[in-house]
Amino acid sequence: MKVEDILKKKGDMPLYTVDGDMKAIKAVEILDEKKVGALIVLDKDENVSGIISERDFLYKSYKKEGAREMFSVTDLMTPVENMYVAKKTDKPQDVMKLMLKKRIRHVPVMDEGAIVGLISIGDLLNYLLEKYEEEAFLLREHIKNPMGIHVYGDNK
Repeated sequence: MKVEDILKKKGDMPLYTVDGDMKAIKAVEILDEKKVGALIVLDKDENVSGIISERDFLYKSYKKEGAREMFSVTDLMTPVENMYVAKKTDKPQDVMKLMLKKRIRHVPVMDEGAIVGLISIGDLLNYLLEKYEEEAFLLREHIKNPMGIHVYGDNK
């Protein structure tokens, strides 16, 4: 399985974006309204300029001077040059390792310089759950019938 398969399973879930000039508190309102944990930040030319997550707002806003309502998205976002990204062809396990190592919860997925999706830690947990449920099913079937011989009917 590849990252693109996880994106396909998510279906037509929209990729939420915000303008870097927007007030950060407005971005938090969008996070809450859409029930997502991160937003892609676009510049005036609609190019990706960064990502902002609930953790960015929480951990960065208290370190800065001034009222939280005054910060723009750009003030608190992770800029594109510091973003960790995945490719559609990456293995989910590699994205999990990246998230664990860097202690992040959202990874944008890029393809030929364009953003094609966002993988969250929840998406990866769903992937693992499905994988382990399938493996458990196959193991139970093997235990029931270790030789792979199917007996039909009543063989006395």
